Amino acid sequence: MAIGALSARQCRDALCLTSCSIRVTLGEAPRPHQWPMVSAAEDYLHFRDADKKPQFGIVSVKGGENINPAMVRDLKGTKDREKAALGLFLTLNPPSREMTKEAVSAGFYQTGGMKFPRLQILTAAEVLEGKRPQLPFGFSEGFKQAPRENTEKQGKLF
Repeated sequence: MAIGALSARQCRDALCLTSCSIRVTLGEAPRPHQWPMVSAAEDYLHFRDADKKPQFGIVSVKGGENINPAMVRDLKGTKDREKAALGLFLTLNPPSREMTKEAVSAGFYQTGGMKFPRLQILTAAEVLEGKRPQLPFGFSEGFKQAPRENTEKQGKLF
């Protein structure tokens, strides 16, 4: 089904699932979202830089058809105010040229001799196709994997 053919509720659900799928792919626990969100900071993305110091990014999810450059500027301002290393703008529709200009104007985050865009815009379609945000070295903060249990002998139930 094409993304444009989804209802408003299905679009919100798709963006919520998209945000959760990014968190799961990066090794973080998905969090339930409440709609509508009123803050530019809807979620946080935790990772470590080249020096293994904890950093975070701010994730903003917008599902309406009336996205505009002001929303990207709001995320940029929130990112600066919160002293976040990165900002991620998830949207249902493709960004306009002005939105892309705002994202590029945020500059780059440098760590370990590598550069990453400080403000990244991803559409739901791109995420569903497998595209992920650019993070330093793929270090993301998630849960430690539990040790495997010994399943050689099964206990009795009764």
